[in-house]
Amino acid sequence: MSNITKLMLFLVILIGLTSVIFAQENKLEINSFTIYSDSGENYQRNIKDGSTYNEFIKPGDKVEFEIELKNSFSKSTTTDINDIEIIVTVYSITEGQNLTEETSQFDLDPGEFNTKTIKLKIPSKAEELIKTADITITGIDDDNIVHEIKWSIYLMIEDESHELDTKIIKINATTIECKGSIEMFALISNNGKYGENDVVLEVKNKELGLNQRYTNIEIDEEETYTKKVIINVNEGTKPGIYPIELKTYYKEDHLDDMEIVDIIVKECKTVEIIDMGDEEEEDEEEIVKQEEPKEEQTGATEYTATKEKTTIALLVMGITIALIFIIVMVVWLVKK
Repeated sequence: MSNITKLMLFLVILIGLTSVIFAQENKLEINSFTIYSDSGENYQRNIKDGSTYNEFIKPGDKVEFEIELKNSFSKSTTTDINDIEIIVTVYSITEGQNLTEETSQFDLDPGEFNTKTIKLKIPSKAEELIKTADITITGIDDDNIVHEIKWSIYLMIEDESHELDTKIIKINATTIECKGSIEMFALISNNGKYGENDVVLEVKNKELGLNQRYTNIEIDEEETYTKKVIINVNEGTKPGIYPIELKTYYKEDHLDDMEIVDIIVKECKTVEIIDMGDEEEEDEEEIVKQEEPKEEQTGATEYTATKEKTTIALLVMGITIALIFIIVMVVWLVKK
């Protein structure tokens, strides 16, 4: 095989691979994702892949996943995505059992949006734990290319026999200027059916580098526990609002309650330092300039006074000589 033939074969393979790569670009997108629970009273918008639904779900509750999909093909391509199906699976909702729901199939024209709702009924015997829910969405376009989305989110199931309630009962400030510390007191109440021996309190905020964990907390049934928490904000922290998460666990790793406190960090005040050095030098120069004529004037005054004294002395000397001359002449005339 000649070198030219090898080169042409290489180019054909490269073009083919490039075409496959571009052809397989996923054009099925999740435009928005909202979760509703407790008959719609609680909800969370802007769910992303890897998100945790912040509300606790009780056994027996109904949960709704509202997903808006988009066919991101340009309208000029006229490429539809067909037979789209959404499947939601919550793993180990009860011991050894998964919970699965799916939508009926539907199509999307290029550039079109469509919203689908998947309803889940959480079993009354659901175990309290963070559950993984997988969302799988598939569709086939007009060129028989498969478009697929796979997301995982997390649901927090609440066991009513264990009930730890956390709230902030005192906080010295919620706003810090530049840097400083905030002191708060967290009250944990055990409203469950059992005394808890391995309660854990976590205080976290990734942006502030905050990761405090208080362990081995014991709270008897219908008793409370108060913990002092200090949050330090370092100089140079970017101004903004920082949500502080306080999570309470029983049996060390069973998340049971969460409280969020917003801390506001304001920009540091800057003090303007004015350099007075040049102005002081200028002032000194002006003072010298103003004083120089005074020195000249003083010299002239002294010279004038000296001149006057000299004139008087000469006048006195002249009168004295004249008197002596007169006396001498008078004495000479008398003797003559």
